[in-house]
Amino acid sequence: MGGLTNLYVLNTGTGEVRQLTDSRHAALQPAWSPDGTRLAYVTDRGPNTNFSRLTVNEMQIGLVDVASGSSRVLPMFSDTRHINPQFSPDGQSLYVVANPDGHSDVYRYQFADETLHRLTSLATGVSGITALSPALSVGQRSGDLVFSVYEDNGYTIHRLPTSETTGKRVERSLAETRRATQLPPMDRVQPGLVSSYLADPSGLPEAGGFTSSPYRPRLLLDYIGTQGTVGVGYTSGLSRFDTQVGGGIQFLWNDLMGDHTVGATVLANGTVKDIGGGVAYLNRSGRLQWGGSLSHTPVQSGAWSVRREPIQIGDQVFQSTRIDQILQRTYIDAISAQTAYPLNVNQRLEGSLGFTRLSYDYEIETTRLVGNQVIEFDRTSAPTPPGLNLADATAAFVGDYSFFGFTSPIQGRRYRLEVGSRFGDLFYQSVLADYREYAFARPVTFAFRGLHLGRYGPDAEDPRLTPQFLGNGTLIRGYSYFSFDPVECGNSVGACPTFDCLVGSRTAIASAEVRLPVLGSRELGLVSFPYLPTELVAFVDGGMAWSSDAPPVFAFDRASDERILVFSTGLSARVNVLGFAVVELMGVFPFQRPDKGWHFDVQISPGW
Repeated sequence: MGGLTNLYVLNTGTGEVRQLTDSRHAALQPAWSPDGTRLAYVTDRGPNTNFSRLTVNEMQIGLVDVASGSSRVLPMFSDTRHINPQFSPDGQSLYVVANPDGHSDVYRYQFADETLHRLTSLATGVSGITALSPALSVGQRSGDLVFSVYEDNGYTIHRLPTSETTGKRVERSLAETRRATQLPPMDRVQPGLVSSYLADPSGLPEAGGFTSSPYRPRLLLDYIGTQGTVGVGYTSGLSRFDTQVGGGIQFLWNDLMGDHTVGATVLANGTVKDIGGGVAYLNRSGRLQWGGSLSHTPVQSGAWSVRREPIQIGDQVFQSTRIDQILQRTYIDAISAQTAYPLNVNQRLEGSLGFTRLSYDYEIETTRLVGNQVIEFDRTSAPTPPGLNLADATAAFVGDYSFFGFTSPIQGRRYRLEVGSRFGDLFYQSVLADYREYAFARPVTFAFRGLHLGRYGPDAEDPRLTPQFLGNGTLIRGYSYFSFDPVECGNSVGACPTFDCLVGSRTAIASAEVRLPVLGSRELGLVSFPYLPTELVAFVDGGMAWSSDAPPVFAFDRASDERILVFSTGLSARVNVLGFAVVELMGVFPFQRPDKGWHFDVQISPGW
């Protein structure tokens, strides 16, 4: 109060405030004794403090009796900085961070005989971000000590178990060795070369020679990179969706202050028809962030149908199986305005308004089988429904407390709850609930995820809307669209149950992973090799897709005509390729594909 720091006690029951210290000296970092009768604190009280000359003593440790208000300075090291007092669980000792020899380490002060004991001896010392930042904490039940150390260009947390907190006794004269680590005094007997240069003003600009002008943001190209990777692939087997191209490129422009960002992306995910892209703008000059985007996005989905029909081969007629594999492209042309308001550093509210145009392109591959032999193959274009014009509004509550490793999050939690409504040619609502938890037990991370994405309302299941698909690589692994073979549909007529159970207007997903960083840094990896960070993952994915006319059935079967639970499990390796992309190589077993079994797959995406 009044520019002075003193200690006060607030009775939360009565609201009474009582002042414990009353002086011009600092009173910082108070710590209660376990029995609540004493407070230890940091103070500059000492012989070198002179308020008229504006000189202060090195920080000492004060002790105040709460009942009487009497205060004293504990006899520790002289002319040495002491900070961060912490009582032991039994109240018989006080731990502090001090630098009697020029290095900040943890010491234990024993009240009974007023002796000092050294607990650590670190090259870089125990420290926080600033000279007075707290860097030490004591478990009041376990008695374990944790403290921060600056090493390898970052801060790490070290733990000292209670069995190792006795320390080695040291004398108070240890402070004399500090002279070897001090810089030369400001007032030297003879001037040095640096001081003579500083005393010569020639070559320096004149005072007042600088002009100022208002800041005018100017966008400069800040980043060019890839979205995923660029490559060409070929799909073998019965499918004839042959050569596929995938990849993309991103451009990012920023102003000097980072208040204005413009991004542009071009993406390819298949043939020429599957090239998309967009531009976006974000204004972060205030707490309320806002922006807009314009995009063209092709989305692929598919369907299967199976029926029996006769086919003539030469002079003979055979009963054949006709399989129609339908590739559905939905072109999403959208313009939207977004806003975000951070509630704190971890949570924010988001909202958007926009207009979307949906148009379609269908292709059908027809395969005729006699037994398991392909007799005929044909690809044709199919009639498409008219396009849709939709306006949409969404609102979301987002939280992110996670810490990301080299290839995936390793600790904390993330969640997103979003509701939206679309109206125009169709009217329906959408709901997204996504929760992810990461439990870190060095060096392993246990990751869990629950996700629901669904459409509700009168037009939620309109056939012109792209259905939700469980087989996307980041959802349930082992069921990607192009990995299916027509023979997996079996002899079912009019449908393909193995594939149909993956699509619907509503989906629910759960996943669990055990992540072990093999290659990485010394702090995050079994082997210190930061050039190609790699983690091994054991995973289980599960979920179901359903709609109003195909309700979910909570049963575990390898094959069924109903909307049953779908599971997969496997092992994968995620590799961070020079910070360019995260590649996941996996061996996966999809339980609900009895004709597939274990197989290899790859995707380019960081861990969820």
